Amino acid sequence: MFECYADFKEAAGNWYKPPYSYGVFGTETVQQFEQEMASHEGAEYALAFPSGMAAIAATLGGLLSKDETLALQKDVYSITEDYSERYLGRMGITTKTIDFDDQNLTGISGVDAKVLYLESPTYNDYKILDLQNIIDDAKSEGMIVVIDNSLATFLNVKPLDMGADAVIYSASKHICGHGDALLGCVMTNSEEIYKQIRDHQILAGYVTSPEDAALGLRGLETLRVRMSHQSSETEKLIDALINMPWINEVRAAGFFAKDGKIINEDKSFELTPGLISITLADELDDEQIDLFTRQFQTMKIGYGWGSTISLALPKTGEGKTSIRISVGMDTADSILQDLDSGHETLQANAAIQNTIKPEHKKG
Repeated sequence: MFECYADFKEAAGNWYKPPYSYGVFGTETVQQFEQEMASHEGAEYALAFPSGMAAIAATLGGLLSKDETLALQKDVYSITEDYSERYLGRMGITTKTIDFDDQNLTGISGVDAKVLYLESPTYNDYKILDLQNIIDDAKSEGMIVVIDNSLATFLNVKPLDMGADAVIYSASKHICGHGDALLGCVMTNSEEIYKQIRDHQILAGYVTSPEDAALGLRGLETLRVRMSHQSSETEKLIDALINMPWINEVRAAGFFAKDGKIINEDKSFELTPGLISITLADELDDEQIDLFTRQFQTMKIGYGWGSTISLALPKTGEGKTSIRISVGMDTADSILQDLDSGHETLQANAAIQNTIKPEHKKG
């Protein structure tokens, strides 16, 4: 609200900086969150969104138009892939998938794309990309480079300092950090890019609640403490998991081990993000997965990561079963106890089943 019409009129004619005339444009709490994120990331401009996916949609929708092309890194967040194929495709925007080999971007030379979209670490394989070389190559091709920095966070890497044009966060994850808010953020040093994304944000109605922004501010206060703990416990967990004979593969940010042998280990991050994926030696069916996870005392089952609560998300298919583990503010020992209890219960159940006579099994 304004004290006089002249002040209101001036505010109403401007979408790009406060004071704003209407709540959909932003509130003081939302602006404070944006300012804090910009300060941490080293950005001139920041935009808060009601979710990470809203931030992605507004960025790609704001930067791309009909008959233009998006170069999308292989192995990004699955919903980002769906959005580019199912929505941007309907808008007449072409998506080309760019693959990686040994952390180098291949096939970028000659790719006629306006925007290159990256994640590091990658969504499924957790590869830490050689961002500086990739950004340099993309900029030489005239591309706008957008990077999802949600998993690494500014504590590990600042892509804008490397020449990236925009950085995206699903702030619901590490930034908020307690699994109780939905929040996104986009940061840039380009006024033109800021205004393009801002226009899309306002016109699409991507309204960020001040309550969620306040939870983002709360999370920023403890981000380093939480990620330091998660990093330490994640590294302990990795050391134990690679020696378990019933686990075939272990993946984490910049890390991959198979059959107890370390294949790749990239230690370029100061803090290891608390996300691990394990592949079991044996494939489990849904009933076995349910029996396995019912033994958990520490981990809960669900989507998301970066929370104080440790989570497990099993997935089975194509002849294998994997479990994505998000390390919260628990200890590696407590998570290992969950996994050991689940495995021991499965073994005991299998032994019982093997002692039952075939005719009894049929009954």
